[in-house]
Order: sequence, then C-alpha cells, then structure tokens
Amino acid sequence: MRISVITVCFNSKETLEQTIKSVVGQEYEDKEYIVIDGGSTDGTVDILKKYAEQIAFWLSEPDEGIYDAMNKGIKHATGDVIAFLNSDDWYEPDTLTRVAGYFLSNRIDCLGGEVNSVIRGRKLKRKRSHTKEDIHFYMIYNHPAFFVRRKVFDEIGMFQTQYKIAADYDFVLRVHNAGYVIMEVEDVFTNFRREGLSEIQRYRAVSEGKEISLNHLGEHGDTLKEQILGRINPDEEYDRTILQMVLRNDLPFVSSILNNGKNVYVWGTGTTGYYFLELLLKADIEVMGFLDSYHTQNDFQGYPVFKLQDLSKDAFVCIATMNYCNDIIATLKEIGVDENHYLTFLEFRNQIIEYGKQIYTGEVL
Repeated sequence: MRISVITVCFNSKETLEQTIKSVVGQEYEDKEYIVIDGGSTDGTVDILKKYAEQIAFWLSEPDEGIYDAMNKGIKHATGDVIAFLNSDDWYEPDTLTRVAGYFLSNRIDCLGGEVNSVIRGRKLKRKRSHTKEDIHFYMIYNHPAFFVRRKVFDEIGMFQTQYKIAADYDFVLRVHNAGYVIMEVEDVFTNFRREGLSEIQRYRAVSEGKEISLNHLGEHGDTLKEQILGRINPDEEYDRTILQMVLRNDLPFVSSILNNGKNVYVWGTGTTGYYFLELLLKADIEVMGFLDSYHTQNDFQGYPVFKLQDLSKDAFVCIATMNYCNDIIATLKEIGVDENHYLTFLEFRNQIIEYGKQIYTGEVL
C-alpha cells in the first residue's frame, strides 16, 4: 500500500529541511513524497534541489492559496492513502509504518491520530476530548495527523478553494456526512508547531468554520443550526485572539503579573493546567513545575510535580483550576505564600485580555 505525503510550503527555509528528513527517513518503503512550493524566494527551492532525488515530485510556482497548492499535490499523488504534512511540522520516526498497519488491518477510509504540540521547542502531549458529532461545530481531527484513502478524494472531490483558512474542515465535514469510516487512534503521528498560524488567521478561521458548519446542516436542519449559532461565539473567539496576541508580543507585561517570570509553578494537572502551561510557554515564561492537591503523579508534560511542603516561600503559583480556588488560596496562605504570589487562571486571562484590547483591537477587527 503506497502512502503519498504532500507538503505545501512558501518561504519555509528555516523549517522545511526537518520536515523533509522526517518523511524521507521513514523506514516504510512504499511511500511517495510530494512538495508544492508557492514560488519561494528565501532559499526554500535550494533545499528542495538538495533532496530532489528523494522527493517523487516537486514544483515551485505561484498558487491561489494553501488549498489550491494541496489540490495540485493530490493531482500528482499516486498513493492509495494521502496525507498532508505542514512545512514546519515533522513525523515521528515510525509514523508511516503504524499508519499502514491500521489501514491494512481495518476496513477504514480515514485515520486520525494525535500530535505533539511544539511550543518554543518543547513538546506537549495534547489533551483532546470530543465526540464524533462535535465535527458539526469545529475541526475535531488533527489535519497533520489525518490520513485519507485516495478514493475519498476521487468520490467527493478535493479541497474547496473558496475557503482560505478552513477548507480542511469543510473536507472532513463532507467525509463525515457522506458516511465514510473514520478511525481515531491515540498514536502520536506528528509534531505540530503551534507558532505557524497567526492569531488573526485563527480568529478568521473560526468565522470561516462557522460558515462551513452552517453550509453542512444536512438532515439535522434548524435544530443543528440553533446549536451551531449557540456554541460558536465570536466574542469568545475575539477574546481568545487578543489573549494569544499579548502572549506572543508583550512578554514584559505578562512577566509583570507573574512575579517577573521568576519561580513560577502551576497548581493543577488537568485540562486547565495543560492550557495554562501552553499559555505560559507561548509567553516564554519558564515553569518550574506543577503542584497537585493529592500528588498522585510525579511528572506532568515533562515537568516535575512537587509536594506542597517542597514549595519555597518566594514561589509564584498559577492556580489552574476552575473549582476550589478559595480552598487552594487558603492552603497557600497556610503554608506562608504571600497574597501577591498567586493568581487564578481567570484573573490571569482577564488581565491580559483587558490589556490587549487597548492595543490590538484595530488589528483584529
């Protein structure tokens, strides 16, 4: 079974070589690698020439956007299974071997795996929780870890290029609604750099995704329409965009509300703890470790989990829980942590958003 991997790139000199190596270095033999470049001028083409013998097909010419380029790649692909790997992402060493195994041993049309989120060079294992029906509201699959039988493209078409940011979501919704079999596994296939898409693009992707959702109501009709309009909240996405822009661009302000970024710990090893860690890493804040009320684990996302008695008096604690905040604050006071040395997740988020709205509103809207 041949697997075709397609990479679309434009001015990707800094990251493309790692991407290429991760594909051509796969032990799985029956693979085909295709690279579609949008006419780069930064040295990307020199990298493609360097690996030309290991790339089945590549070209460099202007295109009408990322999905136009992906469609070019599909047209040149000869594999039984097709996948897309971003030019700043890379596969795990045995990804294609594992993918082939799932397709050969199961009657499936698509395979969705997990990714490591890579933020400032650190890998985090993403925590996701969804049902199949959540596809009607947002993209539940990791596109860089999503593999599709060629026949699916032949039968329902390629990417719709009128969508500039979320055409992959439109495609997957069409796959879902057509009744194709999508298998989800917990295998990590891909390392995904979170810095690739800008905050403004993400904000616009939500708007485009909402349009796509409403265009695929199908038999669910008005009931699903009401749910989509209720769940996809532009105001929440606007706040999230402002938050991310501050974290990326305003490190001095973020540090100022976190003890100048010194001796920072996160209390909570659940979903909020993971999300808080992501935010801190994006702001380049060094996290010393985690705290947990019951200390049921010694490690979380590669960080040590400390007992309360090990916490120094000058520690700054980010409280990453939506519940029991008052109890946690009382505990911190009992062990001598100053009231200026802790912050709840909501306080952190709200302070940053309030600050960011004064600076970035004109750029987002």
